[in-house]
Amino acid sequence: MTTITKRIRVNESDVVSVVTMPNNPSSSLRAADKIGSCDDLITEIMLRLPEISLIRFKSVSKRWYSLISDPTFNQLFQKHNPNPPASGLYALVKNPQKQHHYFIPFDVENRSRALNLNLNFDPDDLGTTRVVHSCNGLTLCSRQFWNGKVFTIDDCYVCNPTINQFTMLPKHEIFNENYRCGMTLAFDPWKSPYYKIVSVRNIGKDDYSIGIYNSQTYSWKDSCRCTFAFRVSRPLNTTPGVYWNNAFHWLRQKYLIYFNLDEEVVRTIPTSFRCASSHNMFESRDHLLFVERDSSFSWKLKIHELKRDYSEWIVKYHVDLHQIGPSFPEALDYGLIRFRVLSVVLGEKEEDESFFVLSIGDAVVRFNLVAETFYKLPNFIAHTKLVSEFPHACQFIASLCSV
Repeated sequence: MTTITKRIRVNESDVVSVVTMPNNPSSSLRAADKIGSCDDLITEIMLRLPEISLIRFKSVSKRWYSLISDPTFNQLFQKHNPNPPASGLYALVKNPQKQHHYFIPFDVENRSRALNLNLNFDPDDLGTTRVVHSCNGLTLCSRQFWNGKVFTIDDCYVCNPTINQFTMLPKHEIFNENYRCGMTLAFDPWKSPYYKIVSVRNIGKDDYSIGIYNSQTYSWKDSCRCTFAFRVSRPLNTTPGVYWNNAFHWLRQKYLIYFNLDEEVVRTIPTSFRCASSHNMFESRDHLLFVERDSSFSWKLKIHELKRDYSEWIVKYHVDLHQIGPSFPEALDYGLIRFRVLSVVLGEKEEDESFFVLSIGDAVVRFNLVAETFYKLPNFIAHTKLVSEFPHACQFIASLCSV
């Protein structure tokens, strides 16, 4: 039997391995068939692939589609890929004709396909559906109308843009024009395949009613009411909370306010931050972070991290953005320096590359925290800009989870 000898250099140890293979096509095909028929082996290979590749492989065959769609495979995949970083943002942009959500990939050199966020849940929708919040691969959207006083919620949806799947939430009394309601999504696929949604209604001067939707029971329930002893300058229901440590977090004035989903209670912790706002608070790789500017006249920032026991904030990074200034003269406005932090993404390890993303005018910039380098991310279509009223650009994390 004729054989073929291949030499393979292993970079890590610089060792040359010699592999001898039979020069017999039919024998090679039989070996490939044996490998292809072993579900356990295929599963082990697929667990090491990115989500986008798995979505494409669903179309290879019915058998591969069944393997990848199996909830058991999804659970194994989550265990093999804990705390993935965000790979892009969904930001609301507008032009003179309309508003729409635009995908901004973080990696311009090695990016996956840009995922268009399809909000056409209802054919009768006239473009009033907006992204409210995102969490670990799922996105919460709501259809809102202006009743002359406040925006009222008509329909709410949870969708997974990776697999283009969505579900509509059942109606609840929170969909009431007498109250302005804010909603936030909680999803931790490494603990449970189910998600929860917390609704916050302002029912008095500083009084709030909180409700919880559970996808496991497909139902809403009233959770608790809370009253703050201090004046909340901006109601909690105007911005979504940041999900971390199985709790939702808001910053108001000099207080951190959080609602724990296990205990269903609201707690407050004083902070020393100036002009504390939830707009500058982010979660990345299971860390809660807050970006503090020295002043509106400064390019200097501090990135704080909250300890898991809520005992203190520690400074994780000192950032000086002076080198960005000459490239973006539009950031200067009568002495003020105008930019907005959209996201903070931590590397897997301390020595890995961590970065944050900010918008300056109609540009979106990625700034690497370790190397202190920056570059522009793909720009929007001409004559568009970020909607300033949209408080958060929602992070995108690829996910195979069903809704």
